[in-house]
Amino acid sequence: MTSKSPHSARHEPTRADPDLYPDLEAAGSLAAALALAAAGQGLDLGAVLSNDSDPLRTAGVTSTTPGREPCWIFIGSESRWFDINGSSQGVRLLSGSTSDLGELARAAAGWRNGARLREIQDGAPFIEVNELAEAHERGPAEAVHGTCRSSIR
Repeated sequence: MTSKSPHSARHEPTRADPDLYPDLEAAGSLAAALALAAAGQGLDLGAVLSNDSDPLRTAGVTSTTPGREPCWIFIGSESRWFDINGSSQGVRLLSGSTSDLGELARAAAGWRNGARLREIQDGAPFIEVNELAEAHERGPAEAVHGTCRSSIR
């Protein structure tokens, strides 16, 4: 069967605006800029993960805590902001948005080094943590108990 329609176009992600992210452009990637921001504060993020096909828009930081998945960072396209999400066993434990790369580095370092969720939030107040996330952090029994308690309300 022949089609007159053109081949489907490959979707290209929107490039990072160099006016919004000159630090990312200068470093070559979000991962490199994040690592520099962390190093400037004496923080170690380990090997920051980078998306080779889109290095200015996404980065990840692995955790040394068993069960914690890498936290992932994405940038905004219309205004300067960094969005971070961290999960464990499929449950989002933390999230938040900031325009401050240094504050983002503190949150990522806390995640990497196994800090408690409220400790991460203390160092980076833009981080959002909810009751279910805290219950999950305390263990599976607490997470189930917390879920049952919140569904009864």
